[in-house]
Amino acid sequence: MKEPEIETTTAKPIIRSTPDEDATINAQIAGDPDDFELDRQWFQNAKPTKELFPETYQKAMQRKAALESGAIQNIQITLPSAVVNWFKAQTSLDGATGGTAWVELIEQTLAAYASARADAPDPTPQPKSPPAPSPD
Repeated sequence: MKEPEIETTTAKPIIRSTPDEDATINAQIAGDPDDFELDRQWFQNAKPTKELFPETYQKAMQRKAALESGAIQNIQITLPSAVVNWFKAQTSLDGATGGTAWVELIEQTLAAYASARADAPDPTPQPKSPPAPSPD
């Protein structure tokens, strides 16, 4: 029985592996006892993140709500590798495992720096006020 096609909301088509690529992948799986293919049975027995890691899930939902409300903003910042590595070392996380404590440390450090400057705006989120009416 042929597997149903996977529907996607992205504009890019799904690129399927060739039979040779499938054979290579299956040989690697068979040769490594710690590697296995996630099948229907695995997914049927899987538990949701909020059940397995309730604190992490709650924190993620709070951050999502803060983003959606505008209390925090998602930006991209470029920092020297040495600076990023220093923050990672302070939290004993390398970032490769998905740990975000080092990102939070950067946020806390920047907020503390901004708060210490008398001429800097208050870094705590403020409710947005409506724009002032323009004089006609």
